[in-house]
Amino acid sequence: MKPPIKILTIWQSLVVDSYRSFFYELGQLASKDTSHDISLGIVAPEQFIELGSQVKKCDPFQDPFSQHNKKRQVFTLPTIVFHLQIVVYRHLVAVLKNFFQNKQKLVSRNIIYCMSEPYSITSLLVWITARIVLGKNFEFYCFALQNIHKKFPFPLKFVQKFIFAKVDAILVLGKEHEEVLRKHGYKGACIDFPLWFDSKLFCTAQNHEKKSPFTDRIPEKSLEGKIVIGFSGSLRVEKGIKDLFKCLENFQQNNLVLLIAGDGALKAWVQNACHELKNCDAIFLGPLDSQEMPVFLRTIDLLIVPSQTASNWKEQFGRIIVEALACGCLVIGSNSGEIPTVVNNDRYIFKEGDTTSMGQVLKRALADIPTNLQNKNLFMTEISKAVFQRYSDVKLAETFYSNVLLREFKGDIPYI
Repeated sequence: MKPPIKILTIWQSLVVDSYRSFFYELGQLASKDTSHDISLGIVAPEQFIELGSQVKKCDPFQDPFSQHNKKRQVFTLPTIVFHLQIVVYRHLVAVLKNFFQNKQKLVSRNIIYCMSEPYSITSLLVWITARIVLGKNFEFYCFALQNIHKKFPFPLKFVQKFIFAKVDAILVLGKEHEEVLRKHGYKGACIDFPLWFDSKLFCTAQNHEKKSPFTDRIPEKSLEGKIVIGFSGSLRVEKGIKDLFKCLENFQQNNLVLLIAGDGALKAWVQNACHELKNCDAIFLGPLDSQEMPVFLRTIDLLIVPSQTASNWKEQFGRIIVEALACGCLVIGSNSGEIPTVVNNDRYIFKEGDTTSMGQVLKRALADIPTNLQNKNLFMTEISKAVFQRYSDVKLAETFYSNVLLREFKGDIPYI
């Protein structure tokens, strides 16, 4: 008899439904598996604030998770947030006792996946709580997103060293993130765990008509017969928005429309730049919610991600890239951080901060987009299929299920 497996995931971003599709797929796999007894639990905040944004109340959870399903449980807890890396989940002791209770005294694998950095106080508090409730009978995993090596002050350095010694493995976004961990002295196992896209939301729409989905912001018929270029993200210098406009000022092609979606410190500058751009029409849409993003990505033909590395930041992943590719949209981007890895095509990568290089790659990409509708649909389908195999919630759930849940890791672990 195989021992039961219980995994509890704790993540502040689970407050948002659009970040949960991986866990929904994982739950569906567990529900269909008659060979293993797997219980999945999720801990989400009742509400959360990130980086000064508005308070976000927890979205309702969908099947197969609910507070009444003993095998797929949801726990929404009040939190005390001192910092993004210092989140205290109240009543976590009761949750651990409830979820990991073992009335029949069976041997089981108890897994806690805390999706916080190894240097975060959050990870430390979760580990200490688990140690108090479960003793030594649990495996502990955390998540690393840092792709720039930084020196930490003593308290965080101590926390990170402690967690390094206690984790069974650290899940990382990519190779750069593993390299940063190694520079900090981590010698344990790393598991490749890139961000995923929701395959039900982000997908192609064959024969999609180019009618403006944002009728209040895009003039009627302004996209007809045009190649639509898109930018979506935070409007700040590091995201390369100024470079994009500088590139387009000198770009000679008269059938282009630029759509800008986002918000940030450069909002006023972007609005003014849209009015002053001469060589193509530019339309500022403002910030879009999660339900509008798939529509935006199916409206554009090409997404540009011109991020620039700063002293304390470089692109960690670029989730918008995989979402755009899933919608059949061609993507070009700079060589900052993980962008080249995610784009996965050197033809579409330009040197960050180099508007001449950006223009050359843009011209190349535009020439690759078929003009015939049938050929274009085939082109979009191939793009979407390729990214589905690498980054969809479905595929990542399958990989995680077989390589993490059904396998006990001991010692060094190869990437999955």
